[in-house]
Amino acid sequence: MRTLFRSFVSVAFCFPLLADQASIPLGGCGDWKAVFNDHSRTLSVTGACQFRTGGYTVTLVKANRSGTKPAILVLYKTIEEPSGMAIQQISTVPVAYRETNSKEYKQIEIRARKSSKDRVLIEVTRED
Repeated sequence: MRTLFRSFVSVAFCFPLLADQASIPLGGCGDWKAVFNDHSRTLSVTGACQFRTGGYTVTLVKANRSGTKPAILVLYKTIEEPSGMAIQQISTVPVAYRETNSKEYKQIEIRARKSSKDRVLIEVTRED
């Protein structure tokens, strides 16, 4: 029984990441996209974060001030750890922010609330 358990554990952690998740570092976030829809005047920002366990939640909140450049929207990323027991497998958490009647931003800056070094700047694409 002991050998069977060891084999199961070694296989459980050897599954490859999906192609779109391979660029996201474990414990980090990536695959960011920002799209402004001209017709509905809606801004959508999406991404994903990967963690060693399940139960994490990630939110994006608009900053009170947009910073020194009005063409850049600043969003704060907040990561909440699981409370209590969590499943022990690599999990990918989708992240999304949506703003209707938005002004036309050229870039989105995503900042971590707890770290001034964790910043990502992404270009906004437009669609009709």
